[in-house]
Amino acid sequence: MEIVGVILGFIGLQPVLALLYERVIRGFGVRRLIDFDSSQKCRVDIVCTTGASAPSRWGTSAAHRTLAPEGEVRGLAAVGTALGKWYPRKDFRVEMSARLASQCDHDLVVLGGPDANECARNVLTWPSLASLVSIDASNSTVRIGGFSEVNYRHEFVDGRPTRDLCVVICSRNAWSANSKKRLFCFAGLTTYGTGAAPQLFLDRIGEKGFDRRQKKAIRKSVVTLMVFSAHFNNGYLQGGRLIHFESH
Repeated sequence: MEIVGVILGFIGLQPVLALLYERVIRGFGVRRLIDFDSSQKCRVDIVCTTGASAPSRWGTSAAHRTLAPEGEVRGLAAVGTALGKWYPRKDFRVEMSARLASQCDHDLVVLGGPDANECARNVLTWPSLASLVSIDASNSTVRIGGFSEVNYRHEFVDGRPTRDLCVVICSRNAWSANSKKRLFCFAGLTTYGTGAAPQLFLDRIGEKGFDRRQKKAIRKSVVTLMVFSAHFNNGYLQGGRLIHFESH
């Protein structure tokens, strides 16, 4: 009976040990990679692409609305979930790219590429990025360091892509006087790719077998660039894989 009790006790401990690993050991590793300022006084700025700006049509309650594309909303959900999980005491502020109310000099997350997101367009003029990154959604073309894809074929079905390229840029925030402030820019050639980019990145860095050299590059390099290939069904992410990684 004592042996049975030990076995049952061990089985009962397994969920606790799994939670301990998830929150403490794995959480420490993910936080080291994201490397946001852990101080509660410092927030994270999240800038979403402004998709459209239009008045609502609800009579006396009509108000001017700034709208975000579908992918950016999904990307925001992924980023918000990650922040709540790994930085539960940290504030974050969401802004629209066409109506920025701050200088974005905190830790910064940009959702969307330079074609429609003014903040992303300005980020890609930084000296550390200008010669490395070119994203031209209007011509379905991406040039990321040593990676190049021209006239990418999305294979649209009912106006939605079945595939897209997702770009992830990890860097220091050049708008901050504090050289430790971080930038993460997530962009696709379509809004669906933008939404998939943070999901694929966060899944990747959370993997047990994530390459140690890539981990070190994300932590230590001035700029790290990643490209994922994503696949969709009716606009919903079905999976993806990392197809390019480089650091500078």
